[in-house]
Amino acid sequence: MELQQLEYFCVIAECENLTKAAQRLHVSQPSLSRSLHALEDELGTRLFDRVGRNIVLNDAGRIALERTLGVLDSTDTIKRDIEAFIHDKNQAVNFYTPVPMGDNESVLIGFKRQYPDVYLRVGSYNTTYSERLKMFRPDITFFASPIVHREPNYLMLGEEDIVLAVSHKNPLSKCESVALRDLANEPFTSLLPGTLYDIIESMYLEAGFKPNVVIEEQDFARNIAYVAEDFGVTLAPAITWFGKKDRGVARIPLNDIHRKRYLYLKWPENTVMNWATLRFRDYLINHFNTEYGFNCSL
Repeated sequence: MELQQLEYFCVIAECENLTKAAQRLHVSQPSLSRSLHALEDELGTRLFDRVGRNIVLNDAGRIALERTLGVLDSTDTIKRDIEAFIHDKNQAVNFYTPVPMGDNESVLIGFKRQYPDVYLRVGSYNTTYSERLKMFRPDITFFASPIVHREPNYLMLGEEDIVLAVSHKNPLSKCESVALRDLANEPFTSLLPGTLYDIIESMYLEAGFKPNVVIEEQDFARNIAYVAEDFGVTLAPAITWFGKKDRGVARIPLNDIHRKRYLYLKWPENTVMNWATLRFRDYLINHFNTEYGFNCSL
């Protein structure tokens, strides 16, 4: 049983004439007759009695009409509710960012300035995804990946290189580029094991040395703070760890070993985004395009 069949049935009942009903619906009379017969076959009974040139509802037809009007009214309510949901400006956005966005605060402040009525609920790299799920299910997630994703609910914003981060006090900060293979004797700060750690470890392996690690620190901001004090150098993603901020360090491209990460937005598959989440997604796309010269579009 299809909604269109029910809609046609209601018009036939109102017109009490197949020709007039077909004209109102802008369909052919044979097509309308087939739709009615299919509905009657499915219900197992005739819904109309013929009276002269017209047709009128019989008892079964009147019951069917009453129920059909209820179904169609419920369908209209669903449409209105979904429409209101999509366009409601007073909504929340559940945002999860397991990696920094360069400057989380300015990104989120910029969005709130544009959309002050939207409630932002943010989970960051300080919490795991499973911990975040206990608090809320993300509407949209920003993350970095060493591989290219093709899933329909993933959007690649752009990519970032892994670079050498050194203090401005360090002579290496004056270099236009450096070879990682030449840094075997430098003290390094390091992340604790994780995805980025694995990428960086593969670079050391390719360079042919085991780094002299003087500090292990999972928090990226503290890691960079140690580098700024010239306690060591480190390999770091060029965008997500820094954004447009200097943070007291120079970012030096590597000229021998190259790795990159792809920056993505993702959202739950097979879901309808509400108005606020759509605005937030568009804002993030525009932010990364403007700040970093990306060319991302939907």
